[in-house]
Amino acid sequence: MSKVIRKCQLPGCHNTFEVIPSKLHRNKYCCPEHAHESYKKRIVLSCLYCGQEFTRRPSEITGGRGKFCCVEHSNLYKIGRRTKRQSIYCLWCGKEVQVVQARIKNGKAKFCSHSCRQKYTLRKYIGYEQLKPEAEFIAWTDGIRWLVGIIASDGCLVEGRSSFVITSKDYDMLLQVQEIVYEDITGRLYSITEHRKDSSIWYSLHFSSDLFYKFCFDLGLRPNKSKDIGPLAIPDEVFPRFLSGEIDGDGCVKPRIVSGKRYLRVRIVSGSRKYLEWILEKCELIIGVRGGGLSQVSQKRSCWELSFSHYDSIRIVNSIYRDAFYYLSRKKNECAEYLR
Repeated sequence: MSKVIRKCQLPGCHNTFEVIPSKLHRNKYCCPEHAHESYKKRIVLSCLYCGQEFTRRPSEITGGRGKFCCVEHSNLYKIGRRTKRQSIYCLWCGKEVQVVQARIKNGKAKFCSHSCRQKYTLRKYIGYEQLKPEAEFIAWTDGIRWLVGIIASDGCLVEGRSSFVITSKDYDMLLQVQEIVYEDITGRLYSITEHRKDSSIWYSLHFSSDLFYKFCFDLGLRPNKSKDIGPLAIPDEVFPRFLSGEIDGDGCVKPRIVSGKRYLRVRIVSGSRKYLEWILEKCELIIGVRGGGLSQVSQKRSCWELSFSHYDSIRIVNSIYRDAFYYLSRKKNECAEYLR
């Protein structure tokens, strides 16, 4: 079998020797004395934790090892690295916060909160400008009352993210939603997207807010709520304006002519029967309606409809449009003759 010539690996020795190729990884020295001398060789190092000097063999410091004098100091150093903190300034709001040093070295510690990271990303990569400070809390303004009704009907809470998507064929409605989101929630102007398919045209508005998402979640709104939505924690004093948003979303206000007489009819459609039962109960308690008809429109799609009589419809429209600032003018005009 052919052999190869190899140089002795002991520093200072220049001897060469023959070795079988299959044993190159084992035979590194020209004689046993040099192998033993290399094994006894020690390198002086300094412990990264306590600073004390210690010795290790060359084979023990390969691959990044040989940094600590003992296992205990190695563990203490790692724990201290995970808990040692340093001050940074948030890239968005400039607030000073304490973060773990390891996160700074990894380039991850740049913001004081997820909300600031989100705002910075929206401005840098998507182009949304923070035109005014974001709301510190959600108040029951006229716009918020109406918007919660819109979200309960035409809106969607994005699962796993603090985002909302509102879809409608009414561009005017989304313009009002855009204004409410800017004035009362985020301080940012979100764009309205137009969608087309064949001859159909509809619009959508996508916005994000951790604070408003939690607010809606506490009220009882959930992602994928179409058929599972139930009673909501809406205060009695704000219910009429909430109902206005619900009707502007999934409702209908339209007069009809029966036997030559003109009657007003208010209808609300939903995939959840218990939700419509809750709305009916609230209307009886707060608005004073005498009752409503609940019927299943489609068994296949599990769609329900709540409708009110002429006089109850008049009570409802006068309650929801009284001193209202946000509403769909097209639906209000249908019942203008009945408003007092």
